[in-house]
Amino acid sequence: MITSSSGFNPALSAIASEWWSDGANWAGSALAPTFRTGVQAGSYPVFSKENYLNRPTNIDRAPGASYTTSGMQLASDSFNCSDFGHEVAVDDTQRSKYASQFDADVAAIRRAQVVVRYNHELAVKALVDAGTVPSATPGTKWDASGSDPIADVNAQRKAFRDGSGLEPNLMIITNDVLEVLFEHSSLTSKFQYTREGVLDAEMIARAFRIPRVVIAGQYENTAEEGLTSSITSIWGDSVILSHTNPVQDLEAPNAFRTMVFTEESGAEDDIDVVVESRREEAIRSDVHRVRHLIDTKTTGSMLVRKLYSVLT
Repeated sequence: MITSSSGFNPALSAIASEWWSDGANWAGSALAPTFRTGVQAGSYPVFSKENYLNRPTNIDRAPGASYTTSGMQLASDSFNCSDFGHEVAVDDTQRSKYASQFDADVAAIRRAQVVVRYNHELAVKALVDAGTVPSATPGTKWDASGSDPIADVNAQRKAFRDGSGLEPNLMIITNDVLEVLFEHSSLTSKFQYTREGVLDAEMIARAFRIPRVVIAGQYENTAEEGLTSSITSIWGDSVILSHTNPVQDLEAPNAFRTMVFTEESGAEDDIDVVVESRREEAIRSDVHRVRHLIDTKTTGSMLVRKLYSVLT
């Protein structure tokens, strides 16, 4: 049981940050990898294919001469990390039902982090849906006769390469799209003489020649409060192609980045999500707050392309 006043909880923060790094079925953390910053606000470089591809040649050094040097002259934008968080209370009566009381705390921060992740997911989707991201829709929907998903993705791949000088290394698809691709003849024909028989996500990645495929498995209720629930996929029936590189290098090519202000937590730099805990005697509960200071930014609009409305 938590008995101290509100403050940083290192054990639960470590667990929450480990979950954040995992991010299975969350497209947002895959599309906008974390960059840990020591300042709350500042500027960051925006990707330019010219700067990326204009590399020095003739770098052999004559005796007594200096080596060639270069620096990337990049356009820049600014970020300002804001405080995002959610609290969950663990009532003493509820806690008593757990054989291990710490499990009650872990369950609480899991629920709180889902809320935090959901809001981050929506923030990244808003960037993908912005007018700066090139988009197209297939001439023939993928669940209709005569469609060719591989040709559609290859066309986007060529446009991606022509626009950025890089290949996409990440594909985001939803479960609805996945179910269609599992049965689509243009993909199943590539594996018909293999032992697998039934496609899986890894085989779909091989068919599209994309190193990584993430299944965006998160849903939302779009109905007004008080009305019958209307459960839909956050990402609809879109397919996102992107280039990501999660290294701690602001000039590394990325379509999006999640700037995380780490200094505020007072913890080590690898803690991206902070858990703060306090005791509330008035409600006989321990309260856990999951929070982080972030700003989600577009760092290279030419490093992402969207195929939308791929299904009927």
